[in-house]
Amino acid sequence: MKSPRFSRRVFSVAALTALAAVGSVPALAQSDITFGGDARAFAMGGAGIALQNLSGANRINPATLAFEVRRFDLIAPSIAVRTENDLSVSRVYDYFFTGRLKDGGDLNDIVRTFSGKDSVFGVNGSAGIRVGSVEVSGFAVGKGRLLINNDLRNWIESGRPGEGSSTAIRDNAPNSRADVIAAGYYNLPAIGVGVRLPMPESARQHVAVGVRVKVMRAYYAHYLADAAVLDAAADAFAAPELRGRDYLDKRGVGADLGFLWRQTPRPAGVFSAGLVVANVVNPRFKFSGTDRNGAPTTVDLLKTTASLGAGYQWKGLTAAADLVDVTGGGDSRQFRTGAEYAFGRNLALRGGYSSAGGFTYGGGLFGFNVAFGQRQPLEVVRTINF
Repeated sequence: MKSPRFSRRVFSVAALTALAAVGSVPALAQSDITFGGDARAFAMGGAGIALQNLSGANRINPATLAFEVRRFDLIAPSIAVRTENDLSVSRVYDYFFTGRLKDGGDLNDIVRTFSGKDSVFGVNGSAGIRVGSVEVSGFAVGKGRLLINNDLRNWIESGRPGEGSSTAIRDNAPNSRADVIAAGYYNLPAIGVGVRLPMPESARQHVAVGVRVKVMRAYYAHYLADAAVLDAAADAFAAPELRGRDYLDKRGVGADLGFLWRQTPRPAGVFSAGLVVANVVNPRFKFSGTDRNGAPTTVDLLKTTASLGAGYQWKGLTAAADLVDVTGGGDSRQFRTGAEYAFGRNLALRGGYSSAGGFTYGGGLFGFNVAFGQRQPLEVVRTINF
C-alpha cells in the first residue's frame, strides 16, 4: 500500500487540481465552467431528456440512440468543474498557480486557505464513441466537501488571532476541527443501445427504448484535522471508518433505462417527451462513514431516480424542460429548462435555468461548446449524493 502521506497528498491534489484546470480563466471566478460535449446541455440548464439531437443527449437518455442516423461519431471529450460557497475558480487558481501549494501538510494548507465556510467542489469528465445506435463511453464524477466547525470558523472570521505563533489555534480555538470528505466513481465502459419500437407509418410518431449498462468503481475517503494538526501544519489524519486504509472502494454494475416519444418532422416543429430511470439497476455504492461530528452515517452515492422531460424543435430553435427525480428517490427534485438558437451550423447561443443551480448560459462556435453557471447542473444519470 502507498504511504499514507503520499496518498493524502494525492487525495488533496486530485480533489482540487481538477478545479484549477480551468483556472486560466480567472475572470469567470464565480461560475462553474464546462468545456466540450456536455457543455451544450449544461448551458440549457441541464435539460435535454427528450431531445434527440442535443450533443451529449444520449448520456442523459439512452433511448435517443435509436434515432442516430450517422454510422460513426466521436463524442467530444468533456470536463466540468463546480465550486460552491467559500471556494471559487479564481481562489483555486491562485492557490495552485501562484506558489501557495506547499510540499508538506497539503490538506492542512487547504483547510487554512479555503475554510471560511463549508464548501463543495466537484469535477466530471466524459468521452466516448458511437456507431449507429450503439454507444461506448466512459465518464467519471468526483465530489468533495470541506466542513469546518464553529470554533474554527469564528477564529477565521475574527482575523485569525495569534496567527504565526506555534499554538495560535490551540490557544484561541482549541476545539477547532475541519473535515474533508470526498467520494467519486467512474465507469469503464458504459455501453448504451437504443431501439425503435414498431409503429405504423400513419401514426406519424416514433417510440424508442434504450438501456445503458455501466461497469463501475466507486471511492470514498474522509480526513480530518483538529487544532493540534492545524497548529503543526501537519497532514490531516484518516477518519476512523477508513480503518487504516487510504480510501474505501467498491465495484459494481449499474444500468439506466430510457424512453422517448417523438413526432415525425412537420412544418410546425417537432414535439417530444422522454423518461429516464437512472440506476434502475443500482450498483449499491454505500459506505459506512462518519459525519462532521464523528457520528456513524451511511454514504449512498447513487440512488434510483425517475425523471421526465419535454422538448420542442423548430428550424434553429430548440427548447426543453425537465422534471428531475420526480419520485424523490435521490432527494434531488428540481426543475430544469433551457433553449438554444442556432445560426446555421457553426454558431449557437444558449441559456437556461435550474431550480437547484440558478441561471446558465453558453454558446457554440465551429463545434466548440462552453457553458457557465452559478452551480453546475450535473446530468441526471451522474448525480452523486452525500
